[in-house]
Amino acid sequence: MLLPEQTNEDPRPLVVIVEDDGAVADLGSELCDLAGARATTFPAALSLMRAMNDGLTPRVVVLDWRLEREVSAGLFLALRHRHPDLPVLLWTGAGAHQLPEMILRDPLTRVVTKGAGGDPFVAGIGWALQCSAADELAGPLEA
Repeated sequence: MLLPEQTNEDPRPLVVIVEDDGAVADLGSELCDLAGARATTFPAALSLMRAMNDGLTPRVVVLDWRLEREVSAGLFLALRHRHPDLPVLLWTGAGAHQLPEMILRDPLTRVVTKGAGGDPFVAGIGWALQCSAADELAGPLEA
């Protein structure tokens, strides 16, 4: 069964935003639109993982590092385990210096500070879409 986000009605790449503040999630959706992508939002990590288990296939995940009542690190690790080639944009109100070294060294992760404005977010989405497009063009590895 196709989810509404996966119908052929909108050919733009899908970005998933995990953000528990509705106004911030709406802003992220608008910024994704500026970056040439469509967005769907999830207020919690578990709802995203359930949707991905049901077949949702985003090109990029935008993750709020400080979700209320949840640990974003757990979602990040689950994404890396199940989808190692999926670009992740950490959208945080905290500085990058507060993030674990493992995340800062991850080649498919970029950090964007919420207070920096919209341009870094749009640039981060562009970077992530280029990463996912390059991965799709590369095709499977041959043994």
